[in-house]
Amino acid sequence: MDGNSLKAFLRCDYPDAELYYTYDNTFPTKKSSRYAAPFVIPDGKEMDLRVMTYINGKPIGRLLSISRKELLKRAKR
Repeated sequence: MDGNSLKAFLRCDYPDAELYYTYDNTFPTKKSSRYAAPFVIPDGKEMDLRVMTYINGKPIGRLLSISRKELLKRAKR
């Protein structure tokens, strides 16, 4: 973390899983950004990082949704 800039590192225990994410408060679909490497979450308005896991093109598990405020708290630990 540098100032209020956040870098997201995602992982999944399923080797064939694909993670798709958004940070504009929309639901992540297969047309959203696919996680391939850590990325910077833009500073600015309140937003939620949302992540959905897909295997064989189908969503599995539950949607992860975490606010910028909570991400900042966790990054300071």
